[in-house]
Amino acid sequence: MENEIFQEPKISKAYLRLSLPLVFSMVVTLIYNLADTYFVAQTNDTNIVAGVSLGMPVFTLLMALGNIFGQGGTSLISRLFGQKDRQGMEHASSFCFYITGFLGILIAGFMLIFRIPLLHVIGASTETFAHASDYYIYLAIGAPAVMLSFIHSNFLRSEGMSKESMAGTVLGAVINIILDPVFISVLGLGASGAAIATVIGYDKIAAMGIVLKVNMIALLLLTGFAFGGQPLFGYYYGSNDKKRLSKLLRFCFSFISIIAAALTAIIFVAAPFLMKCFMDNESIITDGTDMLRWQVITMVLVGVILLMTIIFQSMGKVAGSFILSVSRQGIVFLITLVIAYRTLGYMGIILSQAVADLLTAIIAILLFKNQLSKEFHYDNGPLNV
Repeated sequence: MENEIFQEPKISKAYLRLSLPLVFSMVVTLIYNLADTYFVAQTNDTNIVAGVSLGMPVFTLLMALGNIFGQGGTSLISRLFGQKDRQGMEHASSFCFYITGFLGILIAGFMLIFRIPLLHVIGASTETFAHASDYYIYLAIGAPAVMLSFIHSNFLRSEGMSKESMAGTVLGAVINIILDPVFISVLGLGASGAAIATVIGYDKIAAMGIVLKVNMIALLLLTGFAFGGQPLFGYYYGSNDKKRLSKLLRFCFSFISIIAAALTAIIFVAAPFLMKCFMDNESIITDGTDMLRWQVITMVLVGVILLMTIIFQSMGKVAGSFILSVSRQGIVFLITLVIAYRTLGYMGIILSQAVADLLTAIIAILLFKNQLSKEFHYDNGPLNV
């Protein structure tokens, strides 16, 4: 039952063995997301680009719902693995799988029944409604499959099988990359084609849609490295190995911060080129460059938030994990957005995510000091990574 990776003497080696396959999966997924945006943009129909961009929150919601049980289950299973409780692991994995499938069916029904009002909520206008609706419908139909996909990949990682998890993710992404140009261009399905492969009249909406996809370059890589350590955090906590737990935290904090700083520098400099790769429109390039730079300027803080969130999840600290999960792009972001927009207008919208990142990072550090710092204290002297 014991996986040798959890007994690896060198913590940094164990971490990289688990995280690198996950990061590679994220890179392939990233390539798919960028290809998806690229092929949609090649239609030269700005309404389609804006319509598909408006559908992004729907996919993000499905991903979040799937990860409720995917990441939550991984956290529990890793701790049970550390305690060598095989029966508990089997019960937890079965429950998460079936409840996610059932929830996916309910979500799909709800999305289809309330399609029109929900499309207006996410910002669809007269010009973009038809394209946003095409994308939305196929995402709704595929909701159960999308949500369940996060169960399998997360559970494999919880038992140290990061390579097997990577293989499934890569296969799905490669298939999507192949299908995108077929459905969007060859079959002429436009936004519908983008959605099927996945399961600017408003210069600024289209620009932001492209910016959010490019921003995923940094976000997905950081997420991959943060999540890569989750099985180890859960296992060491479950087995009460504070020495390795502390060593892992210090390594992850330094490593993720360095990666985040490097990504920020690269994307900040390459922002105009990255925007031009998708649409050669001067207005979109100009607006998008400013948006993109403000999106990535706080990536080091995002890395800290992700790491703290994963640690809380891995240790079963529900309150701290929940607070951080609903803060950066949830409650804190919404409050910041409203205040920033009313005081600074359009520029306030651009700055709001960076401010939300700063505030959420402060919350994360305070929560860690108050709730978890004692779990990382040990009496065996200093450690070397």
